[in-house]
Amino acid sequence: MKNLIYLFLLLFFLQGPVQAQKLPNVQKQSLRIPNNLKIDGLADEWGNNFAAYNHATDLAYTVANNDTMLYFIIKASDMQTIYKILNSGMVLTINTNSKNKTKGVMQIAYPLFGRKNYPMIELRDNPQLNKKMVTNTAKVDSFRISINKELAKRDREIKVQGLQSVPDQIMSIFNTYSISVSESFDRMFNYNIEFQIPLAYLNMNIKRTTPFYYNITVIGANSSLPINTRITVSIIKPQHMGALYDTDFWGGYILAK
Repeated sequence: MKNLIYLFLLLFFLQGPVQAQKLPNVQKQSLRIPNNLKIDGLADEWGNNFAAYNHATDLAYTVANNDTMLYFIIKASDMQTIYKILNSGMVLTINTNSKNKTKGVMQIAYPLFGRKNYPMIELRDNPQLNKKMVTNTAKVDSFRISINKELAKRDREIKVQGLQSVPDQIMSIFNTYSISVSESFDRMFNYNIEFQIPLAYLNMNIKRTTPFYYNITVIGANSSLPINTRITVSIIKPQHMGALYDTDFWGGYILAK
């Protein structure tokens, strides 16, 4: 019986990497936003499953829509990728006409931490759910709550540009434009980011039948992008060089009717 329990736990923890290997590099299908969706930085409404896993950025993600909103949820599991996002941020670009163009188009940058507002989060010594899962749950939950409180305390702003009828600006995450964002760590210490943007601000509506294009960029510490580069990171080990440079990918999406 004990061996069966250990086998179950092993399969449980391997499920994420195995699923990532099976997922396409870029999302293929169109999806509707679940009716019970909450913008809370968690993927519970999706059963913690994602539609694609992009190897260039080490991000799992899902794009979806309803009749009025476009939605993204993005998950980072790799520690270096998580720190890279927390350090310098992420940019979501929407181009309704063509691929591979990120200038003069619609963009949202998030999270947007300043030098004096950087969240002090240390993940290297986080407690792990393991074969002693029941006895370790309280430690895991306590640690997760503490780092999410630190995020919530620092999480204040997003930067938008190129949106229809919305001035280019740094705005509050609690804004009057119905642009919603959220970030959170789940119980496996995956870092999730959600974006929800009204289609009207993207110059689209549900009647559109042709694809639009999106780009997700994880900003590097030495990025030339003028968005949220906090500090230059001192790189000691060669395997950490990726933190210096932007990583990104493009995808195309047709709105689900």
